[in-house]
Amino acid sequence: MKHTLPTLIAAALLAGCNSNTIFGHPVGPPPLIYVANNTKVFVFDFQGNPATVSGTFPNTNFPDDVVYNPTNGFLYVANSGNDTITVYDLQGNQQTVSGTFAGVSSPRGMIYDPANGLLYVANNSSIITAYDKNGNLQTLTGGFLGLNGPEAIAYDSANGFLYVVNFFGPMTVYDQQGNLQTTTGAFTGSTQSCGVVFAPTTGHIYANGCSPTGPWHVYDAQGNTVTISGTFPNSTSPRITFYYARGDSIYVPEQGGTKVNNYDPSGNQQPLSGSFTGLTNPFGLTVAP
Repeated sequence: MKHTLPTLIAAALLAGCNSNTIFGHPVGPPPLIYVANNTKVFVFDFQGNPATVSGTFPNTNFPDDVVYNPTNGFLYVANSGNDTITVYDLQGNQQTVSGTFAGVSSPRGMIYDPANGLLYVANNSSIITAYDKNGNLQTLTGGFLGLNGPEAIAYDSANGFLYVVNFFGPMTVYDQQGNLQTTTGAFTGSTQSCGVVFAPTTGHIYANGCSPTGPWHVYDAQGNTVTISGTFPNSTSPRITFYYARGDSIYVPEQGGTKVNNYDPSGNQQPLSGSFTGLTNPFGLTVAP
């Protein structure tokens, strides 16, 4: 039977996003959500149902965030309990790398920069460190001046800048070398934020507060407040958020609600069939591949 493009698209929609085949032809592996919980890393399908992997993510210690590097297929976990970064394959088997991630100190959020291949770590001790995929500390020309208790970091693929939310001060912006950038806006309300993401479909920066009710603030790339239609409802003590490009959605670990919620870039909650069973203190997450 010959299938036209419209019938293929219709079949994909009918099959739902859980399927990774169309008429038996592979269209990529199904995504998994990796959640850094206070006890270990949990794995779910992208609807929040438990997923089985062969490994156990050994040697995590109060993991705060997890990042995926698509160039080697590895996951990097920030452990705030012992100031380390541990590396795993997608099955949760620990990997050995040549570097030691020197300089990590109270790591919180991380981001992988696809433009230069570096992993940036927001250390709550008010430093940001950068590493290659093997964990070797990189020397940058800038010093990430102006940090004040950094919690999370986002990469803006449109301008190449890094956006850092600080618990004790407003959001700060840097180039990839760590040089502080001047913006026309002030990122009003961003103090005491725990998470930040960039959504390329809107060009907006989203920052979420750490309190039980958030709050959420949305900005343009210059730090000017932007109004959106949604309100990110049911967001309870949101932490280090993640933008998932394949779904154009924002996954939010709810520390106060022991779950993960999903929203579109307008702040409207999206239904998920799973309940993220087992989470007790979700802090950060990634979706891979």
